[in-house]
Amino acid sequence: MFLGIAEKGCRVEAFETMFEQIREHGFIVDDDPSIEARHNLYRLAMSSAESQTMTVGQLTDFLEEARQRLARSASDSPGRLRFYAWCDEQAGQLSLCVSSAPELPFGATLRLTSDPAIVARRYLKSRTMDGIPWSDLVEVGEREELPPPVPYVLDVFAVPLNEPE
Repeated sequence: MFLGIAEKGCRVEAFETMFEQIREHGFIVDDDPSIEARHNLYRLAMSSAESQTMTVGQLTDFLEEARQRLARSASDSPGRLRFYAWCDEQAGQLSLCVSSAPELPFGATLRLTSDPAIVARRYLKSRTMDGIPWSDLVEVGEREELPPPVPYVLDVFAVPLNEPE
């Protein structure tokens, strides 16, 4: 589920719309982590101008509220579920997901945190909310050797969603 702040006019309305989507759509548990990732993914986007009106505290509160609402739905779910959120720099979005998989589905090195403010701060400081700047792209010739990739560490707010007995 995707929601842009501009679609709703203000963050409070956008957050409430996201919470309504969470209530209606919920999440699924599947043995295939890719199915879970596609179905259980919620994304929030805003422009860099809109981000200037938002505080880390407001976005942290939003993440906590989303987690709590999903946790209420997860109380009867079998197995362990995890809520996680991250700043998707390429898409310029704040992404939230629920997973039963033991490993999170990222190719980058992860820095897991139980503090949602770390992810909120990273998102609000993102340079890609309005798209990846052309100045960040480098033209590469057909036979030109590429430099080794720069290691990337992704901050992920990841916490248990339920504690089954």
